Amino acid sequence: MTLEDKVSQVLLAIIEEYIETARPVGSLELAEKYEMDVSSATIRNYMNYLEEEGYLLKPHISSGRIPTESAYQFYSENYDPDFEALPKSTRYRVQNFMEQWKDQGLVSDRERLLKSAAKILAEESGDLAVVEFKPNDVYYTGLAHLFEQPEFEENQIVISTGRFIDRVDEMLEQLRNLCTSDIEVFIGKENPVDRQFSVILGSYRFRNEDTERMLGLVGPLRMPYARNIALMRLMRDQLSQIA
Repeated sequence: MTLEDKVSQVLLAIIEEYIETARPVGSLELAEKYEMDVSSATIRNYMNYLEEEGYLLKPHISSGRIPTESAYQFYSENYDPDFEALPKSTRYRVQNFMEQWKDQGLVSDRERLLKSAAKILAEESGDLAVVEFKPNDVYYTGLAHLFEQPEFEENQIVISTGRFIDRVDEMLEQLRNLCTSDIEVFIGKENPVDRQFSVILGSYRFRNEDTERMLGLVGPLRMPYARNIALMRLMRDQLSQIA
């Protein structure tokens, strides 16, 4: 479904604000912070419309709105992230990390290299990072970062995370089949993990090798998609330089 420019602008702003704050978003704060060329009353009308169309939810009678799974789908289809979506400190950390490994001649220890890369992905994204060493052999890290996010105050999503971890070996083939040469986003029901999560997947390969392996991030629907996709692309590009 397509939305009028003004309505889509409001929806995208709500999603970005909710990703940043994890709090329901109101029309007044939206008008003030994002300097929109419409009144807060008009924004409220847009929000009512977006709620009727299934893009927003109102958790409580007097609260603002939060995005739905459909909203995140819309968001993921309407941006084109690049490395500029990353803070300079993150870009420097990833690039410097790879340079250090190459300078110290440690790149032959692929397993240690990939574990360190996964830890950086988890720390910089705040999500669970998954990296494949070889078929049916994966490493994941970042549960502590994941559980620090506000969503995990609810027992159900913690239980869902436990189920995913318990079944990660069974899901490998499904996840691998979703991998492409680009970085792809699978939101809610589109991924085999759980509809309360989003999964960002891609493949990487070392230079002069034909074998492609899986690289991924698993996090809540309220994920900073642009930043995480840019992070994944940067890490994949850095790994591809390792001979």
